Amino acid sequence: MTRDDRSKAFRDLHKAIAALTPHLADPGATVRLVALAAAAKDLEHVSPSAEKLPEDVPDQLLDLLRMAGPEVAPKLLQQLAKDLIQCRDAIAQTTDSDDDMVAWRNGSHVVISLAGSAGAVALQTLAGRLNLAAHRQDRTEAMRLLPQVREGISALIQRIEATAPPAHVAAKSGGHR
Repeated sequence: MTRDDRSKAFRDLHKAIAALTPHLADPGATVRLVALAAAAKDLEHVSPSAEKLPEDVPDQLLDLLRMAGPEVAPKLLQQLAKDLIQCRDAIAQTTDSDDDMVAWRNGSHVVISLAGSAGAVALQTLAGRLNLAAHRQDRTEAMRLLPQVREGISALIQRIEATAPPAHVAAKSGGHR
């Protein structure tokens, strides 16, 4: 459900409650309907994206480095960090123009891929939400997500910079070296 769909559903609910109110003769039913309207109003302020983020899979980065091999792994770590820094910087620039949406959409698209490759599933999810908000031109939702995405990117960069590439490549199955 998009933010617009959610807003429309709440508007429709409030209209239905208002239309029903004059037709209730029982004061108890009216009180319950007023309580329903108040509960609906409270629910409108609950963020639909307030649910718990998925857990990260830190071993995924090490698995990727093992697959890359000892010669490529250090270069891969450097490139991941470089690309994430570029994305963080691109989405951090806010100018209150339509260019923001393009930068947020493009940057978050890359972060979705990089975070997923590195096992940063929570960041991947947040970047996906930012991407969706940018596609919908929902500046309010994008601005709400930006600090979390930037913080997630910075944390992933730190994790990547602190990761030592494996000294040798060992397959997880079959014992090949």
